[in-house]
Amino acid sequence: MLLLKRILERLFIAILSVAFIWFAVTQVFKRLDQRMPVFLAAVATYFLAAYLIFPPVIQFGTMILRRGHIPRFTKSSDGLIADPVNIILICSEENLRKIFKKISWHEADNISVISIWKMIRAILSNRPYPNAPFSRLYLFGRKQDYGFQQSIGSSLLQRHHIRFWAANLNPDISYTDIRYWMGKHKIDHNKPVMWVGAATKDIGLGLKKLTYQITHKTDKNIDEERNYVISLLREAGVIAKEEFYEPAQFINKKYISDGRILVASLKEESKQQFMIETKRLKLREFTADDVDSLAAIFADHETMKFYPATKDREETVRWIEKNVERYKKYGFGLWAVVRKDNDEFIGDCGITMQNIDGEEKPEIGYHIRRDYWGQGYATEAASACKEHAFNKLGLEEAFSYMRSDNLASRRVAEKIGMTLRKEYINNGYPTVIYSIKKLPI
Repeated sequence: MLLLKRILERLFIAILSVAFIWFAVTQVFKRLDQRMPVFLAAVATYFLAAYLIFPPVIQFGTMILRRGHIPRFTKSSDGLIADPVNIILICSEENLRKIFKKISWHEADNISVISIWKMIRAILSNRPYPNAPFSRLYLFGRKQDYGFQQSIGSSLLQRHHIRFWAANLNPDISYTDIRYWMGKHKIDHNKPVMWVGAATKDIGLGLKKLTYQITHKTDKNIDEERNYVISLLREAGVIAKEEFYEPAQFINKKYISDGRILVASLKEESKQQFMIETKRLKLREFTADDVDSLAAIFADHETMKFYPATKDREETVRWIEKNVERYKKYGFGLWAVVRKDNDEFIGDCGITMQNIDGEEKPEIGYHIRRDYWGQGYATEAASACKEHAFNKLGLEEAFSYMRSDNLASRRVAEKIGMTLRKEYINNGYPTVIYSIKKLPI
């Protein structure tokens, strides 16, 4: 019976394909051939067929053959089958972002002129771009809500990555019911959210079928990528409950899979307290999860150019521990700086008590990840710390000091209203002191 069903299905697809090829050749090409040269007519016929005629045919055929099953595959912008659904996570939006940060995955930037330019620069300079954007795939009638990735080496061409689409859990219709998957979901984040994910591994570049567009080539064995993500979530201890759902037989020549989808409920991470918020940034207290992100900044020679040396991971751990002690002693210290839009860790900034030319003074300092230089983040964070020092901590004056040849830091001090107060020699280097006093009320 199963064999007969498959034969009938393939016969249906074959008849459908022949019918539309006949339509393209005898109707589209024939009409175009009367209005333009044969070569141009053939090219135009191809693009009309490949981009306008065949995609809906494939969608229609898939809808008929896969009726009654959840849509195992996402779709590309031209409506063709793309990456398969293989993971479902149940948690809040905030928790989803926190957990992927915890397992050292980076949130993908949106596609824009700026992000595309950053990709080109990263490729040409052979520098990493951990937040490289994803192409848009579609499920529930919309593009992905979030994308996370983990680089494999320093190449942008190889990476682990996963896209997620949000959908509310519906007590009346189970996610195993085809009706659940057919509509567009309006998300209520006050209710439990189900994040439907497609996890694959990029291994290089290739060409799309039919369109021949340049795209990332993915590893065929998608189960390995699904299991890799599961293993990281298990190691992080964030899974409260997990099970595998088998929606239907997995049939696709592009991928190798047992067809199972992981469904996991995640533990809610404790909420972090943000000390300061600006238009684009949040500043919060350090946690142990920040070690690797901060260590990567401290290991960069250009970032640490005006320090005696770079810092290794052990030194970074001590740096964070020292700031945690400052929180308890003074009520302030250096805080983690994260982007508001994606919770990405990009550095530190805050207020510390420093020995400045023999006197203990509250100093505003910072370290911003090098790929975010030149975008005003240091000035934005430092300015917010200055306001916090005056309005929340009750300080009367704030200072910054740096080597006199550190022109970038001098500009930041001047932009937040500080004035040059003194020049002196510190550890053998010419050093400048800037400060600003709280304005009288």
